[in-house]
Amino acid sequence: MWQVLTQAGGVAAEWLWKNAPLIRDGRTAFAEQLHTSAMETVEDVAPGALPSQTDDAEVCTQGSKKFEQVGPAAMEKLLESMLDDLALNGRGAVVLLDAHLSVGNSFDGWLAKRGAYNFPVYFVGVTDDPIAFDWFMHTKLEAVSKAFADGKVNVPGYTKPEQDMPTDLLEAQPALPRLNLLTTAGPDKLHPVIPDKVLQEPANQQTH
Repeated sequence: MWQVLTQAGGVAAEWLWKNAPLIRDGRTAFAEQLHTSAMETVEDVAPGALPSQTDDAEVCTQGSKKFEQVGPAAMEKLLESMLDDLALNGRGAVVLLDAHLSVGNSFDGWLAKRGAYNFPVYFVGVTDDPIAFDWFMHTKLEAVSKAFADGKVNVPGYTKPEQDMPTDLLEAQPALPRLNLLTTAGPDKLHPVIPDKVLQEPANQQTH
């Protein structure tokens, strides 16, 4: 479901899509079909929840659930076919409303394409299933956090975290213990080793 928000006196909604590829060509660009093994299944992510099945064959997406998922790549093609060359002028915005959230393929597509246009594109997902809601929030927050840390997603007001801990936040290393026989080696001089001269001594010589 699509909703377009325009300022008063903006372009009439029926003309907004006149240049969109989906209207012009009557189809989206070709996308690779999502394989069943790549499909996701909504699960209970509560801390005390147990898996609903233990057989891998039963966990595979089956029946009508297979037709709910087109995959992120296909959803990106759908968004492109609707938003490319959109005749949106002024201070308009597009709101993508997914009334059947399922596993959130629409969210994945929106996340990948939201910064590709010169007008805001917002996403709203709706579900009446609390398990699906918790699963969506858990899995998508994890995915967005990883994408943000990898620099693939920009979040206004936040900067990409550093990969290494800042040195001013690290505690000082403890002092090395005093060694009577062993010595230290390695690039950081932290690895205890037995000196060669000790190793070369006869086994029956008990001097240490």
